[in-house]
Amino acid sequence: MLRPLRLAARAALRAPAASATLVLTLALGIGLAAATAVVARAVAFAGLPVRDADRVVVLWGTDRAGSFPHLPLPPVALPALAERMRGVATIAAGDYNGAYPYAFRPPSGDGRPLRLRGTLAGGDYFAVLGARALLGRTLRASDDVVGAPRVMVLSHAAWRAHFGADARVLGRTLHAVQQGAAYTIVGVMPPGLDLPRGVEFWSALAPTAAVDGSLERSPWAVDVVARLAPGATPARARVALTAYYAELARRGMAQFDGARATVRTVPELVTGDVRPAFRALGSAAALV
Repeated sequence: MLRPLRLAARAALRAPAASATLVLTLALGIGLAAATAVVARAVAFAGLPVRDADRVVVLWGTDRAGSFPHLPLPPVALPALAERMRGVATIAAGDYNGAYPYAFRPPSGDGRPLRLRGTLAGGDYFAVLGARALLGRTLRASDDVVGAPRVMVLSHAAWRAHFGADARVLGRTLHAVQQGAAYTIVGVMPPGLDLPRGVEFWSALAPTAAVDGSLERSPWAVDVVARLAPGATPARARVALTAYYAELARRGMAQFDGARATVRTVPELVTGDVRPAFRALGSAAALV
């Protein structure tokens, strides 16, 4: 093996510029190819504390004209949709409004209000995601009942930034300034769960969204978070929701007439659509 290496070394020394160009070209190609694979995996899945993240999707609708690209559902429509989705996916409610600011009285009783970005979710939300609490527990079906005590599950970032990563935060009660309601902290999620983006706490939907003791007249709107059944595809879930829109339109809900469902994976929603960047990196590596 030494003889070919000596010959190669002599050839490289005779034409140093060409040899350097060749080595640099190979290094760039190998580096780009390796970087594409590493970045794709790290961005898409590694940071998500969600079981089988590629099996979890979020669905909403687009109206017939395409002028309203994010059409939500009323909370009362979810039970019937869950029956229609049987064998395709298990579903839970996700807040259409994303994460929005709440003001709470200062925990110490003085100073500035504590501001946290929160979102409402169905009681099965974390079960559908396949996400477990780092401390305490997640939301339960018993939390998502009209009149139930209001509870909150903190994001890992909020726990560290506002509560000093203190495990004694469980059981603490925060009082909302505007609603005048008390929220008891029951859990903390692991790092990396940022759904919807910017969320600092999750609370159960029904106790907050109900009007006059019922969800029938609730102004709240929800997206559908779904875990696909074994063998089911995102396309099947999209077809099922589109058919449900047609059923709602026949019942007199004109906003769903001609609506069609849109499906997004959880990694795509958390990290954004990174496929164009991956395609560009892959093409560059292949070209080099």
